[in-house]
Amino acid sequence: MISVPAGLPLLRRGAGATTMRDGGCFVQVAGYLADGHSWSEYATSVHPVIRAAGIKCNDMMSAAARPRLAPLAADAAGTGPEPSGVAGQVLTVRLLAWVAQRVSQHWSYRRLCQNAVNAALNWADCPCPGHRAVADRTHQAMDSLLYSDANVVAALAARIASADLISMPSPDWAVSTAVSVDVAHATDRNQALHDFLRELIGEHRRLTGHAPAPLQRWGQVCELLGTTGRVATAVPGSGGSSRRFSSSPSFTTGAPTATPSPSAIR
Repeated sequence: MISVPAGLPLLRRGAGATTMRDGGCFVQVAGYLADGHSWSEYATSVHPVIRAAGIKCNDMMSAAARPRLAPLAADAAGTGPEPSGVAGQVLTVRLLAWVAQRVSQHWSYRRLCQNAVNAALNWADCPCPGHRAVADRTHQAMDSLLYSDANVVAALAARIASADLISMPSPDWAVSTAVSVDVAHATDRNQALHDFLRELIGEHRRLTGHAPAPLQRWGQVCELLGTTGRVATAVPGSGGSSRRFSSSPSFTTGAPTATPSPSAIR
């Protein structure tokens, strides 16, 4: 069972309002940590593939375990915007291929899915017209099938490899579907969701060398959203629907607990 230390920022299911008053999800926290002002689940400072996975993992985790994602928000901060031009397209294809291969045991059309992933990665290695044409043929070969479950992300990797920069499709639905498939039979779904997101961010770091900037806003996030182990009070005028944590917290341990840094928890 996933452990949740005291002192982690509370995350909500779904996006909060336009201010921190209503709480926030994984992507909102990552965006704020990156630039100090974004408070949106469409934060451009988080790579689109990580953003799609983060939204799904955030919403599928239990309320009690969800704060365990907060340190990963610090790692996701600054992974976007993706590089411009072909370099950004190549990065997206590689991340989608990673997601597709992670759920490969669930492919129902194994040969077609593997062909699609191979074609996408070949294009990423050499983004030339020849490899683009092969990627186009492989995703078209899957168009006659009903995209379902794990198959869809493999098809999307090839489709993005064959697309021009103007018509690149969103990864949201395919990545969300892959997350659901990956954790469907997990013994501990919360741990499986945490691991999926952590390893995807790790793959982005491996591909790009991205290292999170030193955090300057972690304490602010903890203060504004409240943290695990504190007693909540309703925000005045909220009708009790919006929650804020008291400035003099009472921890479940009975003693003040220092807010842990993300690097100590991941």
